[in-house]
Amino acid sequence: RAIEGVLDNLSLTAAMPIQTFLSQLAELLPMLDGGAYRQQVEPMISADNWQPLEKHMISAALSQALLRLELTMQLVFTTRSDDLDAMVLQAPDGSLRRISTVSPGGARK
Repeated sequence: RAIEGVLDNLSLTAAMPIQTFLSQLAELLPMLDGGAYRQQVEPMISADNWQPLEKHMISAALSQALLRLELTMQLVFTTRSDDLDAMVLQAPDGSLRRISTVSPGGARK
């Protein structure tokens, strides 16, 4: 729900690259993937079962939030087959989904 509250503060355009979207989001919500708080805390985590995310993976928590925004038509995600910068969402069932761009959904227009 925090993400929905800051969507209007993002420079969200049609077909914005997912990397750009996530960077803007991390600036507004520093506890999310790539955010300043997250970057400071992650190196201190010492749990045996924890591993840092791979470069193109979106955390499970952020994935769930983004998928919820897609379901409520706040955001639309597209995939380009040749996009080397695509990010990977983790669905609740464990499946993975590549995302290249983000656009405002019908509920935001």
